[in-house]
Amino acid sequence: MLSLINLDKESYETLCLVEKHPDRAEALLDEDTYKYFVKNKVLVKEYEDKDYINKLSYTKRYACAEESKLGIVLCPTLGCNFACPYCYEDKLSSKPMSVETQMKVIDFINMYKDKKKGFTLNWHGGEPLSSFKTIKQFYDLVEKYAELPLLHSSMVSNGYLLNQEICEYLESKKLNYLQITIDGNKVTHNKTR
Repeated sequence: MLSLINLDKESYETLCLVEKHPDRAEALLDEDTYKYFVKNKVLVKEYEDKDYINKLSYTKRYACAEESKLGIVLCPTLGCNFACPYCYEDKLSSKPMSVETQMKVIDFINMYKDKKKGFTLNWHGGEPLSSFKTIKQFYDLVEKYAELPLLHSSMVSNGYLLNQEICEYLESKKLNYLQITIDGNKVTHNKTR
């Protein structure tokens, strides 16, 4: 689930002050705003933050060590709809993944049919949604030819190409985690993209 909070300039500046002086958060914010930020985990106690980080760390280590699942990371293309100056991928081919390569991935998955309970799929890129046709094509091939069940999928995206239709399609394909990359506040983000 993606949660965004749209702040006016005054609220943003106040939140920046809170970031510099977290011990004074209650005094700097009005009561309703403070309660809202605590409830939505914008503001957390130090121990909550550490507990959350520890939980994420454990979950990641457990997932990496879990032998019952096969983890697959795919780049449907290395192309992207942005031209970020720090990105190395602008020098790489933007061709979409071929059907031949997709079938080789499915053959690889099928090698584990007697050793794993299923597989997970993580879409990366470039910008994976800039080759949405390839993503759909791969899911179709999985449904036809994979002998190991797809347990869930995830994606890292800049989010620009997302729309309702794509979200509904991905949800129907067991995509349960979507990470959208954001480079700071609006001014910084727009400078680097």
